[in-house]
Formats: sequence, structure tokens, C-alpha cells
Amino acid sequence: MFYFKNVFKKSNLNFQREKVNVSRKKGFTVLELLVVIAIIGLLSGIMLMSIQGAREKARRTKADSELQEILKAVMMARIDQDKVLRQITGHTYSAGYCEYYGYTSNACKQRMDITMRAIGFSGAIKDPWGKYYAIDENELEYTWDPCRKDSIISKDYKIIQVPFYSPQCLKF
Repeated sequence: MFYFKNVFKKSNLNFQREKVNVSRKKGFTVLELLVVIAIIGLLSGIMLMSIQGAREKARRTKADSELQEILKAVMMARIDQDKVLRQITGHTYSAGYCEYYGYTSNACKQRMDITMRAIGFSGAIKDPWGKYYAIDENELEYTWDPCRKDSIISKDYKIIQVPFYSPQCLKF
């Protein structure tokens, strides 16, 4: 690398520029490397956060689609068999097994296998978070309060209320 150095020469009392050869080691300093590493770390952190957001949005979209599919299957089963959901599944609180034993338990899977087969699926279905969808059969469950809506539950996401089917509850 070259730079110019001002040199004072006595002969003509003027400054003259003289080319001086300066040798310097090639490479980066530790500080420069640390700054680059910090910038790369910051950018990768931002990328990971945006990817996580996209993954969560995809999970929710998938769960919404599956919940709607289960809802349609429930409604079709009620129309085909002309019964309320608890009469189709033979239970009044299938989701109770999942509430009591946990949404990833074998007891929950077995109960949801029976319930989902009754409405036309091949067995229990897991939501995108790894827990089984559950169904709470409420319509015509109690004589003192027969008109409570059935529910389809995704434990970590949302609960969908199923519209009434029985004539006595349709007025509500």
C-alpha cells in the first residue's frame, strides 16, 4: 500500500510530496470479525422469528381446515342417521377422556377412535400441535338443560360450537 508523505526539503524551502511504501499485514482485525459475527447473528435471529410466525400461521390454517372437516362430518352424520350426536357416538362426553387423561394419552385416542369412526372418519385425528381433536356431545344430554351445543375441541387452539339439530333446540 502506498501513501504520500509531506517532506520538507531545505533546498527549495517547499513542501514536496514523496511516495512512501508502507507494508501492512493482510487480513481482518478481531473487532471487524466480531462485528460481522454480531450482524450475522442478528439477521439469523430475525429470520428465525419470521419463520416461527409462518409455521404457527400454517398450523392454525391446518387446524381450521380440519375443524371444519370434522364439523361437516358431524352435520352429515346427524342428517344421515336423523339423530343427535350423543345418540350417534353413544356417549355424552367423549372429550372427558381427553380432559381427564390428557389430550395425548392412549385413553383419549381410544375414545376418539370410537367417536370419529361413528361420524365417518377412519379413527382419531391429531391437531397440528400433536393432541387429539375431541368432541363433547351436549345436545339433549340433560333433561333440565337439553339445548346445549355440541363442541369440537382443539385443545391448544379453539373450540367450535356445532349448530343444533333436534327440533326442540332449533328454536334457540
